[in-house]
Amino acid sequence: MNSYSVIIIGGGPAGISCALALAKQGVKDILVVEAGDYSKFVIGESIPPNSKRVLNSLGVFKDFLKENHLPCFGVCSYWGDDKRGYNDTVLSPFGHGWHLDRRRFNQFFSEQAQKNGVVVKTNATFKKSSQLKNGNFIVSYIKDDKEVQVTSKFVVDASGTRSLFAKQQGSIPIEGESLICLIRRFKINDTDKISSLTRIEAVENGWWYGAKLPNNEVLITFYTNQETLKRTKLSQVNHWMDALNKTVSIKKGVQETMALDKNIKGFPVRSFCLDKITGNNWLAIGDAASAYDPITSRGIYKSLTDGQYAAECIVEKLNNNLDSLVNFDNYVSKNYSNYILERAHYYASEQRWKESLFWKRFHQKSMIETGFVKSNNKLERLLEL
Repeated sequence: MNSYSVIIIGGGPAGISCALALAKQGVKDILVVEAGDYSKFVIGESIPPNSKRVLNSLGVFKDFLKENHLPCFGVCSYWGDDKRGYNDTVLSPFGHGWHLDRRRFNQFFSEQAQKNGVVVKTNATFKKSSQLKNGNFIVSYIKDDKEVQVTSKFVVDASGTRSLFAKQQGSIPIEGESLICLIRRFKINDTDKISSLTRIEAVENGWWYGAKLPNNEVLITFYTNQETLKRTKLSQVNHWMDALNKTVSIKKGVQETMALDKNIKGFPVRSFCLDKITGNNWLAIGDAASAYDPITSRGIYKSLTDGQYAAECIVEKLNNNLDSLVNFDNYVSKNYSNYILERAHYYASEQRWKESLFWKRFHQKSMIETGFVKSNNKLERLLEL
């Protein structure tokens, strides 16, 4: 049975950033167990300018630039009124952000980890774990239809919103208001007709997002909730396209004939934080620990910074600093409380459709959640909702 210092369940941005940061700090024998092989489409394609700082500290920024992801120079939005708003990156000390080919980015990140001595097992599915009396874990995963057992001093759950390992340790997600994400990709011939800005537009039944991607592709996404989706039937191509063609900015440059996806792809978008983020020789990071509404544009960047800070805390724990996991728990919980307030601010600033079921739901829920956060900053109180 092979032994490792740290096993990371999940090889996305959070898991790999943690692995890279651990390797940079001298931790040997790191195993990443990744269920996929980096070939499938993954939602999440934008990183902000300050990602440069994280990628630099992980030692991968120069190689990242060679991947030729598309620069993103800010956000153009129609939100709160009919006037076009801009949030440009021209004033950022880090320059512009990027629109990613997410599959290529994840593959690149994994390769960088392996160059730094990290063992990455793809197409390997986490199955179960047990903890020994000395605090170490026996972790089982399935690879090539065979069960493999390994031991580790420490386990990191980076399995995404499924929180596979943390739930086995008894963690419960404290759920916030969730969304449904409806996606369609388009192939474009004249890229100059599509802005390099991220585009966001609020409408009566939710909000739209558009981004130009590498390989002459455009990703367009509609966010709504389950109740509104059932009423509007926007998961059907004709209804989705009709709604898209009524937008001001999102529809520009795309037509039905350019569609890469025959059907609309739907994904649940949860907003939650685990009630228990750390435990005896384990912690959860990225979307396994807490997941944010995409309106805050924090997804990938949060995963990168979670992984980086988690590595610091793990090294301290391996060196017998018993407070390090408490510090990480407080870090994630505080960030989630701040996120609740930020999300409430964004949704409260859109008041044009006060009778819309979608906006009424988010306004009411946000008021309740922010009330609890402001009153005592205790996530546990949200369990009462």
